[in-house]
Amino acid sequence: MVEVYVGNVVKDLIAFYKPLLDIKFTYDSIYEQINAFGHHAFMRFHSGDHRSIVEFNNYNPKYIGKFYEEIIQSNPSLEDFLETAASCFGFKSLQDAKIQGSKPIDISFETAVDLLLAGNIEELENTIDQDPNLLIRNSLYGHRAGLIHYIGSNGVEFWRQVVPKNIVEILSLLLSRNADPNLWNNIYGRPSTLSGLIASSAHPHAAGVRNELLALLD
Repeated sequence: MVEVYVGNVVKDLIAFYKPLLDIKFTYDSIYEQINAFGHHAFMRFHSGDHRSIVEFNNYNPKYIGKFYEEIIQSNPSLEDFLETAASCFGFKSLQDAKIQGSKPIDISFETAVDLLLAGNIEELENTIDQDPNLLIRNSLYGHRAGLIHYIGSNGVEFWRQVVPKNIVEILSLLLSRNADPNLWNNIYGRPSTLSGLIASSAHPHAAGVRNELLALLD
């Protein structure tokens, strides 16, 4: 099993959402999945578990830049939690998620993302061999990241911002298969380059692979 770097905040969120992550492909639509995440966070908040508040000042425009205690004391509503969940999945608003997120989850794409983030390069390569279209497909989540953009650990679902220790080898594989690091996406509401995502993310730096990843893109 490949070692995966997971920052403390992300580790907490993975544990926090584990009941939903275990069944994340069972929802009938993306919006249903977002709705479940928002309700879960809201209910946990009112039981005294505030681990999801980190998502508020990272994703929800209403709360960006506010201190944790300030957010907690404001007693966010269910609507606030749902808005935050929609934003975490890359949608510009809950209303946008209701409209754009009516599609079913792209299970084959999301499975490939999971293989990448687990560092399972052999199975990822086999999956790409079976479906090369995965390299040019965009996520159906609001950020519309391509598979290659998950290398950047930036601007995608917070609980997916992890770095397998063989990430440099994985990027080499994707590039050798002609994956485009500048594939169109809507990360942060506009197209982002993979090099920009890597350079501005704390996770590849903390994992000690930032420079090697950027060197592959030169």
